[in-house]
Amino acid sequence: MGVIKWFNSLFAEDEEEEILEEGNNTPQDDAENQPNQTPEQTSPETTAEHDQSNGVGTETIEGIFASNIKNAESIVDTDYWWCFPGHYESDVSDHNLIDADNVISRTRLEMNERKFPLMDIPTNIIRVLKLLEAPNFEYSDVATLVEHSPGMAGEILKVVNSSAMNRGEAIHSLTSALPRLGRDKIKSMLYLYSAKLNFKTDPLFFSLAEKIIDHSYAVGIIASYLSQRFYPDQEEAFLAGLLHDIGKLALLKALTVTYELPEKVDYEITEDYFYKIFTIMHEDVGGYVAAHWRLDDLVRSAIINHNRMEFTEDQSEREVNLTCLINISDTMARIIGKGRISGEVNVFDTEAAKRLGWTKDWSMLEFLDCVPELVEL
Repeated sequence: MGVIKWFNSLFAEDEEEEILEEGNNTPQDDAENQPNQTPEQTSPETTAEHDQSNGVGTETIEGIFASNIKNAESIVDTDYWWCFPGHYESDVSDHNLIDADNVISRTRLEMNERKFPLMDIPTNIIRVLKLLEAPNFEYSDVATLVEHSPGMAGEILKVVNSSAMNRGEAIHSLTSALPRLGRDKIKSMLYLYSAKLNFKTDPLFFSLAEKIIDHSYAVGIIASYLSQRFYPDQEEAFLAGLLHDIGKLALLKALTVTYELPEKVDYEITEDYFYKIFTIMHEDVGGYVAAHWRLDDLVRSAIINHNRMEFTEDQSEREVNLTCLINISDTMARIIGKGRISGEVNVFDTEAAKRLGWTKDWSMLEFLDCVPELVEL
């Protein structure tokens, strides 16, 4: 499914009518529009449609299923972007920026005592968030407030005009942009933008914070797209994806408050310098921030568990699926180059893909084909 077709489908009044119209082509029309194909080149969907139009019986349908399996087995994974050989491994052993064990123990103590330093939310953004909580808010009123923060307005217009959300016509006004996003997407973007502002005057961590935020936008967009098939609420998927790494930003902010750090260094600071801290703490800290911001319990659960992927029997299927959706969206974003370097991975082999019931067939490959294009902001 192409990007424009996906986004337009979100606003279609009758999706079933579109599907019926697409199915009105005769087999002869399809044959005229398709290049000559050998049996190896013919997809299972094409074979199935052709045989059904000729009144295929049950016996032949069983043969089609067998053919589908054979064709799926013939897929060469390394021909596709989602089968990734891995980035190079970076080496940060020469730099001792901070004592990771000390940071971890101190963070746990501060969280237990409810003293962990939280990121500031600017007054104007607090006003917008309060307005969005009103049952009968007007997008024009939201636009008026957002216009007082040109950086925030730019972030919103950038996302609305991205490949994932653009309908083919550029949007230049907040009045048109905000209704397309909806309340929940706007709120999640406001939270992330607030986090970004905490590093505006921080030369040490500003670049790293921007990269984490860029990765977060990519994960939110991918999760929203994948939710067409694997989760019932696209808004919830976007929100969880956008804020899944909020704990990393909160940890960086806490470091600037708690520790004496150099104003600048003569090397690039990447996530690798905080690998141990982030791996052990960023999900729990993210959950702490999500609770403070009163985010939905399902979203908070996905933030807390998207990396460790540890589930209990009392968790609902929806809760598990949202966490898996964010996990695999995170992996995809990193493969594409949005986020921390990725090691060797095939998304179909991940625990998240297996729990979500992913099947490696031609339909699924077509569905995933446009994902890299989606995240070009």
